[in-house]
Formats: sequence, C-alpha cells, structure tokens
Amino acid sequence: MNKNTVFISVVILIGCIILGFFYYLTKTEEHKLLLELQNNEKIEENLQETTEASLRQNCYNEAIENAQDLLESKVDLMKSQNNLTYSDKQLLQSYEEAIENDMYLKEDFNSYYETCLSKNGLSK
Repeated sequence: MNKNTVFISVVILIGCIILGFFYYLTKTEEHKLLLELQNNEKIEENLQETTEASLRQNCYNEAIENAQDLLESKVDLMKSQNNLTYSDKQLLQSYEEAIENDMYLKEDFNSYYETCLSKNGLSK
C-alpha cells in the first residue's frame, strides 16, 4: 500500500470516530432531556396530587366547621321556640351535648363537604 491509501484510510477512520463521538453526544443529550422531561412530569403530577389532597383537607375542615355552626344555629332556633314537644326537648338536649363534644350532624357535614368539593372541581 502506498502512503496515500494509508493516509486516506486513517483520515476516514478518524472521521468515523469523530462522527461516532458526535452521534453519541447527541443521543446522550436526547436521553438527558427525556429524563428531565419525565422528571418534570412526575413533579407536576405529585404537585397536582398534593394540591388535590390539600383541597380535600381544606374542604373537610371547612365542612366540619360549617356543620358545627349550623348545629349551633339549630339549637338557638329551637331554644327560641316556646312550645317544644317532649321529643323536641330530647332532640334539643342531644344537640346541646353534641355541641359540647364538638360534634356535628353527618348530613350537614356531607352537604357542606360535597358543595366545597364541587366548588373546587373535585368529586367525592
């Protein structure tokens, strides 16, 4: 083989190595970008789940507070009435005990909770 053939072979070999190196760098960068994109999607998904859980917790707390307030209003209304029957007096007494124990009526809680969830675009 003469010098030109060897020289051309070496140049082609070096060119192939350089092209291979740049191809490898390109694929590595693509892979890094893909991993970063997937990581960002996971972070966004976790943030959305956290936000949803936070909204649900806020609705839960708000519903408890509103249900307790409503029960107190019912007691006040019943106390303002003069002619309560025996069953009404029993109901009033049980409501007062519930208020003392920071309790509430389940129906009221469910109503407030569902209303709050629907305001925030969530479902039960």
